[in-house]
Amino acid sequence: MTTELLVRSAVVWYAAAVAIAQRLAPATYSWYYLTISALAAQGYPNAWIMRVGTIGYGLLLGAALVRLRAARGRLG
Repeated sequence: MTTELLVRSAVVWYAAAVAIAQRLAPATYSWYYLTISALAAQGYPNAWIMRVGTIGYGLLLGAALVRLRAARGRLG
């Protein structure tokens, strides 16, 4: 995977997690008044969706960074 593809995948992954989490959010959740992080809050029944989305986003961006640094000769 190229660095650009990793970054694009990270953005798509996170956007999909947000969209799914908002779709499955309880009626008390308002995207207008609450932040996205409220979807990952304790007590929210589908918080795992946002947690997995955030972790996946971080892992994909981390992989892109490692690949970019390696390409520039800064690693190994």
